[in-house]
Amino acid sequence: MGVRQSAAIKQDFIQLNQKKISLSGFTFKGLLEHHSRGYIYNWIVEQDGNPDLLVMKMIPKLQLYNEKKIKAYIRELFMMVSLQFPFLIQPFCAFQDTQDLYLVLEYVPGGDLRTQLKLQSMNEGEAKMLIAQLLIALNFLHQKRVIHTNLNPYNILLDNSGYIKLYGLHSSSCGGQFRIEDDISEYMAPEVLLREEFGFEADYYSIGVLLYEIMAQRKMYEYNSIDDMIDNIINKQVSVKKSELSEGWSLDAADFINKLIQKDPKNRLGYYGFQDIKKHIWMEGVQWQKIEEKILVNTFIPKQVPYSTTIHKQPPHTHAIVESQDFQNLFSLFQYRWDEEVKEIDYSRFI
Repeated sequence: MGVRQSAAIKQDFIQLNQKKISLSGFTFKGLLEHHSRGYIYNWIVEQDGNPDLLVMKMIPKLQLYNEKKIKAYIRELFMMVSLQFPFLIQPFCAFQDTQDLYLVLEYVPGGDLRTQLKLQSMNEGEAKMLIAQLLIALNFLHQKRVIHTNLNPYNILLDNSGYIKLYGLHSSSCGGQFRIEDDISEYMAPEVLLREEFGFEADYYSIGVLLYEIMAQRKMYEYNSIDDMIDNIINKQVSVKKSELSEGWSLDAADFINKLIQKDPKNRLGYYGFQDIKKHIWMEGVQWQKIEEKILVNTFIPKQVPYSTTIHKQPPHTHAIVESQDFQNLFSLFQYRWDEEVKEIDYSRFI
């Protein structure tokens, strides 16, 4: 079974839209993930007549209990459609019925970075390769005025060759405007958690936290509750000392981390943009163009993430039907057709 590439996705989607898209056009191969919040299911599926694997994200409508949450998922879909880039996850199609939203994406066999870091550690060179990819992806988003705001190991997927696919744009921001009130993570910058005005440097803070975790093989903060976590991020300034460096890691790496995790965004590496980060000594020698073109070979090769292999023609569960037509109307824009021209999208429609 192959892994679907972006060009193939586009061509097949045109053919798929010759007829109405529905669950009947897919075979469910197994459950990849049941989201920790308890209501989102990620299924491994095949489009009938095509052996390549896809991921179907199934979201019960009744769990999107307010218009803001609904707009967040519609915005994520529109962003994925319009923001085509090698290091961003590519959508295949989106449709709905009276119960659920269905977002079908390319299948990335390495799963998320959190899973891979549990299976194997990463040395400094491998971490630098990963961080360079993330910086390239973020720079593309920033050029489009999109701030991810919630970059974390669960939103970073890895393909068979170790290259990234960034995900999780439902909590993204455009010019510091968009926030999902209950989306909170330990990778978020202090200014984001404080609901203050923030800029692109908020994403660079997240890079620093992630790199700290890869280097130290532990979380940057220990906490017992969400309030504890927020208090740590807002009030405590972590600094990597020479004695805390893991074996094989350089002082330059420590300096890079320390400058990214500054609480004050004005003191943070990246406050003056992507070029500011590229000039840091730890980034010296990075072959940016070759990485973006995926010419370089990764030495960190992800282990394929297993999934259940029970085959279903339909998913083996059903959610409640939404009876209210007014509520159903809120989802009217959740559809995706590659045979329509993709134009510049005003994301402010989905605040």
